[in-house]
This record gives sequence, C-alpha cells and structure tokens, in this order.
Amino acid sequence: MKRRWWMAGLALIVLAMLGTGCDVIVGPGTVAGTVRYAKDPTGALDDPQNAGEPAAGVKVLIYGVNLQDISSEGTTVYMANQEPNLELVTDEQGRYTTEIASGHYVVRLAPDPKTYHRLVDVGPWRTSTVDFVIRRPASGTGP
Repeated sequence: MKRRWWMAGLALIVLAMLGTGCDVIVGPGTVAGTVRYAKDPTGALDDPQNAGEPAAGVKVLIYGVNLQDISSEGTTVYMANQEPNLELVTDEQGRYTTEIASGHYVVRLAPDPKTYHRLVDVGPWRTSTVDFVIRRPASGTGP
C-alpha cells in the first residue's frame, strides 16, 4: 500500500515539473553502433540484410546540431556544427560506442560524410543505436 502512495506522489511531482517547463530527467546518453561492409555494393545501403563483414578502423564523427524553425508553418531544420564534438574509430568488430550529453546529433562516417550520415536524438540514460552499411573503399585507399 505504501508503494502505491509513493508512486502516486512521484507522478504528481513529475506532472507538476512538466507543467512548469522543468526537465525531469537529465543526464548523459550513449551513442553506439556497428559499421559493416555491404555484401552487395550495388545494393541498398539502408537494408540490414545487405550488411556483411565488420568495417574496422572507420572514423566516426559526431556533430552537435541546433534546431531552427525557418517558416511560419513550423518547418524545422537541423544545422550541424562545423567541428565534430567527438571522433571515434570502429574496433575490429566494426563497433563504436560513446557517452555524450543528451541532445540532437549527426553521426557521420569519414569515408564519405555526405553519403554516410544519420540524425540521432540522444536521451538521458538511454542508448541510441546508429548502424551503417557502407561500400568497401577502392583498393589502396584504406577504410
């Protein structure tokens, strides 16, 4: 019985905080993912069935973004920072992971940031997964 009253009290506090515009939960989140080479380089890169062997040594760049309304109709544009907040490199299994402040980010891969990029919302104490399927670079150019 005590637990129900405690939970009801907590729910009222949360509702009161939301009503006043306070952030209820703050804290870092995690961005993690796997980068794999496409089995079929002519196939769709957004098809998880096309994911082949891990892509080790790929540079992962994480940029903060700002949200901006650009019209009276509520169109929102995401503007990425010029410099990355973080730079990571995938491990031998093609994995990367980092803890980062909650917010909006763009994850880009150095082989071709215009092709390999995703917008991600990082929430407090949650893991946001951003996986990529990429084409193998031409021989002699490295990952």
